[in-house]
Amino acid sequence: MLKMRVPPEAVRHKMASENVDEKIINAVLSGTTKNEDDAGLSNEEEIIAAKYRRMLKMAVPLEAVKHKMAQDQVEMRIISAVTNEATPDKKAGNTSTKMPALDAPTLSAEEEKTAT
Repeated sequence: MLKMRVPPEAVRHKMASENVDEKIINAVLSGTTKNEDDAGLSNEEEIIAAKYRRMLKMAVPLEAVKHKMAQDQVEMRIISAVTNEATPDKKAGNTSTKMPALDAPTLSAEEEKTAT
């Protein structure tokens, strides 16, 4: 439902009406603000970034996607937004302004299966 841009409140309501555990609801909805917090791209920039996000989703290596964005003369702001999304685990020496999610619930294998 979230991929179809259904508002998070509506998703929460639907899951609650189907007696889904609160832990699972929080896990599913925890990623809903990712795009809003990361880059703050305009709609036009999001359209451009979507092409490269699809490439990453199709398992094209990050370096190849970066190269393609440079070749296409994509703005650095968009490159940064796409590449930051593609690197979930930061290396130890890398400084990042993004704070890790401390309140993300831990799910059992069964709960994880239900959430996805």
